[in-house]
Amino acid sequence: MRENLALVQLTDIELIRYNEGDDLKQYHGTVFIDNQGTTAALTDRFTAAGVRPLMIIDHHELQDRIEADFTDIRKIGATATIYTQYIREGLLELKKSDTQHVKLATALMHGIRSETSGLVRALEEEMDAGTFLTRLNRCYDVYLTSAPGTSLVIGPVCG
Repeated sequence: MRENLALVQLTDIELIRYNEGDDLKQYHGTVFIDNQGTTAALTDRFTAAGVRPLMIIDHHELQDRIEADFTDIRKIGATATIYTQYIREGLLELKKSDTQHVKLATALMHGIRSETSGLVRALEEEMDAGTFLTRLNRCYDVYLTSAPGTSLVIGPVCG
């Protein structure tokens, strides 16, 4: 969890925090990434507000909690690998000169590393995705080391 927060801070990813009482009807749809609605407290609230699920992209076993217009569930090591495959198939041409692309590659690499215990449990698909991402970005490592009572954040490492 700390690594995820460090990544958000280091990449300046804009997040919207849900507050009790927020009007969810303002949204047109929901997207579930690395999740199928079983662990998201907002799933029932969005359903009650009439906001339909648009997409589910996940690497966990099918859970049949919700149905979406588009579903991509694969037995693979990380959902970030699926997104990397979309990019490799032409969804987006990543450019080293575009800082948003560098941040995207950083986030995807973090997702792959975090879901596979630092690539220890990586499948061939994660290794391929990691190789692709590291060639395309200059900043791909975010480290968070914790000793009892201390935290140190270093990164992203660029070069």
